[in-house]
Amino acid sequence: MGFSQSELDDYFTGPAFLAWHRMGNLQKHAGPLSRKWHASQFELAQQIIRRMTDIEIIPVLPAFTGFMPRSAPKLFPTAKFYNSSDWVGFGCNESW
Repeated sequence: MGFSQSELDDYFTGPAFLAWHRMGNLQKHAGPLSRKWHASQFELAQQIIRRMTDIEIIPVLPAFTGFMPRSAPKLFPTAKFYNSSDWVGFGCNESW
């Protein structure tokens, strides 16, 4: 989508906080994730999908939630962006 690695590093939380990140109310906290972590998760996902298809399960993968990195308005200047409410003082909307 055109995001730089540093923009992605500012977006993803540490592993313990990914559930909150996926809900769209937390960015970067306790991050960034290492390249090794991303690679290992990608490999694990491939193994899971391969096993599912081996036993004739049709995988259904998660879709885009609409939660974007803070730098998204620069990459998509004609799109409309809305701030979500802050969550427990984590400053989800800083730098929008």
